[in-house]
Amino acid sequence: MKKGFTLIELILVIVIMAIVSIITLNLTLTIYRNYVQSEVASRLAQQADLALDIIARRLDYRIKDSVIARKSSDLKFISIDDTSLNDEYDILEFIPYAHEAFDLGIYSGVIDLSASNRSNIVTPNSELGELKQLFSDLSIDNNAKNQSHIAVFLKNIYEYYNIQDGFGFAYTGKHRFQSPVLSYGSSGTRFSWTTDGGYSNATPKEISEQYHIAYNTYAVKIEEVATRTGSNKDFDLYLYTDYRPWNNHNPFAANQAVVRKSLLAQNVSSFRFRGDNGMVFLKLCLRDNKQQRRSMARGGKEFSVCRTKAVY
Repeated sequence: MKKGFTLIELILVIVIMAIVSIITLNLTLTIYRNYVQSEVASRLAQQADLALDIIARRLDYRIKDSVIARKSSDLKFISIDDTSLNDEYDILEFIPYAHEAFDLGIYSGVIDLSASNRSNIVTPNSELGELKQLFSDLSIDNNAKNQSHIAVFLKNIYEYYNIQDGFGFAYTGKHRFQSPVLSYGSSGTRFSWTTDGGYSNATPKEISEQYHIAYNTYAVKIEEVATRTGSNKDFDLYLYTDYRPWNNHNPFAANQAVVRKSLLAQNVSSFRFRGDNGMVFLKLCLRDNKQQRRSMARGGKEFSVCRTKAVY
């Protein structure tokens, strides 16, 4: 006669199998959660690093005295080195020199002081006649192509470049721009200053041995996404370019058509910046906005990654 399993033995086997199944399931879920967190962290870090690299590459060519922090609420601004800088200043803005023209040898950045005066400048080893075509190729603004609105920044003449008046950031008129503006009639190795468009005080009080030319400005701004509000509120990071504050261009005005606006990053939780002794420090935090992945990461809590970068 065959001996079978007793009821107690069957129950014991079922309990053991249930325990093993629970342990296996928990282990599988833990492995999957770790994978999700690792994948999300890697993806967000790559996106943040890419956005910071784009900003940093443009900051590499900045005119250092021109870097400001601005409030989107009222457009008031201060120097990025100002100790009163706080989270209300959510726009990073700066003027780069025209490195394309400099690298091509179109302007040398050097003034022959012995052959120049305040009204007429001699800059050896330059081909200024090529400026118009170059800026025409680089800009979408017809005014930049056809008029003489290219700024000249004389290095080491700091009295011109106080942050409130020296760069045109006030957006209240061309008279707030204290730097001279180059005339497109210039050619070869000589240039002068334009009075076209209201630049009545174009001639500088003094000149220096070095200068930079600028035709463009950059702004980095965090903006709320209109289609995602309430508990789904979200923010994106944008790069504004191809505008000239010394031409009284306000890139944040609704009717400003000449500005280029490019998306840098989505699902931004914060963008912070500060200056210190000529350096710019950036911090960008991104969050994962995929509901199915958020539910698996950290018990359903939002998952975010922050990256930083220093620009010398």
